[in-house]
Amino acid sequence: MEETRLAKSAIQRVPPSLLKKNPDILSTISLPVKKVYLHIDLDVLDADFVKVNEYCETGGLSPEDLYNAIRTIKRRFGIAAVAFTAYDPTLDPQRKVPEVVGEVVSILTGQV
Repeated sequence: MEETRLAKSAIQRVPPSLLKKNPDILSTISLPVKKVYLHIDLDVLDADFVKVNEYCETGGLSPEDLYNAIRTIKRRFGIAAVAFTAYDPTLDPQRKVPEVVGEVVSILTGQV
């Protein structure tokens, strides 16, 4: 049901598999807006890098894939708001996810 609603909406969803196949896909998306809401489900990260939650799977994005995607979105659109979701810190004993989120925030705020 969620997929059906999403398909009927104006939301542009780019699954990790498509982004990995075509890293330039974000450069081709056309939206009639100047700013976007950036929603980052942290389980988009590859489970081989870090297990973010119980739904995390292999084949996701590397941190660098995520950073490059965010840089592209930032270049093309203003970012009005961002949310990070779906993180279970008990599954991340090495605390990799806070490092990734910190880097994303640095990219978004122009600190890197």
